[in-house]
Amino acid sequence: MHDQGGRTRAATAILVATALTAATALLAAAAVPTGPRATPAHLEDPPAGPAGVAVLAAPPLDPAPTAPPRDPAPAPSPRDPAPASPAQDPAPASPAQDPAPAAPAQDPALPAPPPAASPPAGVPDPILGELAEVMAGSYSSAAQAAADPQNFRDIHLVMVPIWEDRADGPWLYVEQAAATSLDKPYRQRVYQLVRTGPETIESRVYTLPDPALRFAGAADDPGKLAGLAPDALTLRSGCAVVLKKAGPVWTGSTTGKECGSDLRGASYATSEVSLDLGRLESWDRGFDADGKQVWGAEKGPYIFVRE
Repeated sequence: MHDQGGRTRAATAILVATALTAATALLAAAAVPTGPRATPAHLEDPPAGPAGVAVLAAPPLDPAPTAPPRDPAPAPSPRDPAPASPAQDPAPASPAQDPAPAAPAQDPALPAPPPAASPPAGVPDPILGELAEVMAGSYSSAAQAAADPQNFRDIHLVMVPIWEDRADGPWLYVEQAAATSLDKPYRQRVYQLVRTGPETIESRVYTLPDPALRFAGAADDPGKLAGLAPDALTLRSGCAVVLKKAGPVWTGSTTGKECGSDLRGASYATSEVSLDLGRLESWDRGFDADGKQVWGAEKGPYIFVRE
């Protein structure tokens, strides 16, 4: 038994010595600064222990695996140029790069439509026809006279078309009479409507041959004018009323002091007119050489309502 225990202790001592030797070798290998770790020669073949027992040394630490080197991209053959990558192709222009369509130019303020031109000779002028239609009719100032009898009288005014087959018209026969003496009009005239510009029409004024009362009532009895012709009339020079249309209303007046008058000591007369399909306002006045009014309404125009 003593011999058996001695051999055991000897084997143990050998194992301890061997382990210490292996540990020292490992520490020396770990201390190598760079390069692959060399395996000590005495560790290549583990020494045999007593009675054929091999002493297993701790395996050396394997170095961390290194990444395999990247294979270089194959160089393109000089005879076969590499196809251009999509990045080399010019990118199509984005919508933002396209020039924006030009904004339509702002239209300047539209000009007013040109006034109606006079029709060719021999063709009826619709504007003249329209004005003649507005003027023709029977009117009364009875309502105004009732409201202000101190300044206005009850006057009857009538205008009727005549000589409608003539191309130099329209022509109208005109009478003004007090409501109390309709058979004795104090004013009898013939008006001729003439286009004098793109926007202007003259209402030219003619007096009748004497005695003018023989034509009184011609509005109701056109036969009284059967023997009357334009060449028998006398034009009142300077007394034409120049009319323009603004919407449905026609307005106009005589020009300056050009319309002569000798009634009640007057030197000249003026006339201002405004009319539409429902009413006619007329302000006729006479002035002496000093500009003092000697006849006509003083408070404003006569207002005639269509009957």
